[in-house]
Amino acid sequence: RGQKRRPKSYQLVCIFLISVLNLASVGGSRKDWVDAMDVNVICKDTKLPSNRYEVVFRTAQDGILILEHPSGKIIDANDYFVNLTGYSRTDILHKELWELGFLGDRDRSIRAFKELLTKNYIRYDNISLRHITGRLVPVEFVSNIYPIDNSLQIQCNVRDISDRVLAQEGLFQAQVQLVEMLFGAITCIGQLVEARDPYTSGHQTRVAKLAVAIADHLKLSSDEIICLRVAALTHDLGKTMISSRLLNKRLPLSPSDWRKIKSHPRIGAALLKPLSGRFEISRVVGEHHEREDGSGYPCGLTAVSISLLSKILAVADVVDAMTNARPYRPAFGLEVALDEITKQAGILFSKDVVKVCTQILRNKNFTLQAGVNQ
Repeated sequence: RGQKRRPKSYQLVCIFLISVLNLASVGGSRKDWVDAMDVNVICKDTKLPSNRYEVVFRTAQDGILILEHPSGKIIDANDYFVNLTGYSRTDILHKELWELGFLGDRDRSIRAFKELLTKNYIRYDNISLRHITGRLVPVEFVSNIYPIDNSLQIQCNVRDISDRVLAQEGLFQAQVQLVEMLFGAITCIGQLVEARDPYTSGHQTRVAKLAVAIADHLKLSSDEIICLRVAALTHDLGKTMISSRLLNKRLPLSPSDWRKIKSHPRIGAALLKPLSGRFEISRVVGEHHEREDGSGYPCGLTAVSISLLSKILAVADVVDAMTNARPYRPAFGLEVALDEITKQAGILFSKDVVKVCTQILRNKNFTLQAGVNQ
């Protein structure tokens, strides 16, 4: 009382300064910010001249809009926002926020504004602002409602995040290339395994194709599908530690030979343990010869202890093995393989997995590429 009142533009700049902090904040609740920052107190207590704050408002490197409450009509806009959208200040002033179209979807913008009126605060980390030329600009958008001189004012802060989005896209592309390199390395490992056993040429690749198709049909997550694909491409890695003479033996295998062959899941799991990380690649490889009734190897696990990914890999592995020749037997053919897994569904193999596998392989749009020895 008795003091010269600060101009409203000065008070609006104080709002802008608060909003910059809101944009920059990472932790803490919004209520903590609002309780700590009463606009009228800041305006009253500061000793700096008002025109200094006006310069901050006009030259800020964030777009700022001041809206009338509760109509949403634009009262003021700084230079940065004008340049960001391509509209002139005359075009912008006294229009409703959603009227000019730079927020794209009019109905969505109106719904967002109603949410703002209800909550006094909204934030979007990445939305598209439409330039007058039609070009889309990715922005971070924060809007707050503040009390000023016994009335309410709406302030919007708009930050151009084009550089951030480009950097994220670059990082994503680098990650894609890294994943491609990883699968290239894994494929090389698979080829190394198959080079020691020509009868299994292409086996792991075909198994991976079928296993991923089953997993996709079962609507497993992308992480689970990645894990399954890597496990399928490397499930016979343990055979690199077994004599190639034994792998290619044409005579019936002796009990001693079978014991050595049956060690390959455990060996493969041990070799892949450092690669697994948050995925269960090692576990899936170690369990791909386990069976639901406990008759499998190397641990004799039963259905409740075998992971779903291992059950999928087991079915895909058996189907491909039966449809391709081995040194000690000819190929059986697809229908024989499907009849066998159907007969053993619920005994050796998961009923759900067998059902999906059969549907996929009887679909003319899916082909399980034949091996060279079929």
